[in-house]
Amino acid sequence: MNKFIFISATMLLVTTIFSACKKGENDPLFSLRSRKARLAGEWTLTTLEYGGQSIVGNTTQSTVISYDGQTETKNITTTISGVSTNAITTATYTMVLTIEKDGTFEQIRKENGVTETTKGTWVFLGKSKENELKGKEAVLLTETSFTDATGTTTYEGLDGVIYTIDQLKNKEMIWKRRTSSSDDNSSSLVDGSYTYQQK
Repeated sequence: MNKFIFISATMLLVTTIFSACKKGENDPLFSLRSRKARLAGEWTLTTLEYGGQSIVGNTTQSTVISYDGQTETKNITTTISGVSTNAITTATYTMVLTIEKDGTFEQIRKENGVTETTKGTWVFLGKSKENELKGKEAVLLTETSFTDATGTTTYEGLDGVIYTIDQLKNKEMIWKRRTSSSDDNSSSLVDGSYTYQQK
């Protein structure tokens, strides 16, 4: 009986420890690499599902973007006073996100042969009971510079975007982004899912 209790207690302890290591909804139950070590590296965007809507006065614009690893498809519907117009465009597209352990990142985006580079810093966010986040479950990317296709740095400053890490494996990660805002005359909503693969 004592042996059974010991084994049960040991299994409960191990399960608790492994569960504490799991941060994202779909993270592996156990990994020998730290979350920071798994995040660092060169990541290539393989799929994207994005939906956004903005309302300003009597104008509503809805944007749906999908990406299959090669082609990006944008579907934009604009409605003004009840009258809608729709535009669908496609583009060849790649995005590589390099995350360094020193807290910096570089994102290289190529669309129809045009290259744009964003650089900045990143940091894990802490635990938030109000936002139902565990520690290191969300990451803040703060853009500090943007360089366009001509090599001109057109932006220098601070612009932060928060992503929730839904899954972080050694070779695959899924980020989610959901934001909303509103005031007396306008509102906006963004809901996106981004899947990356590591070489």
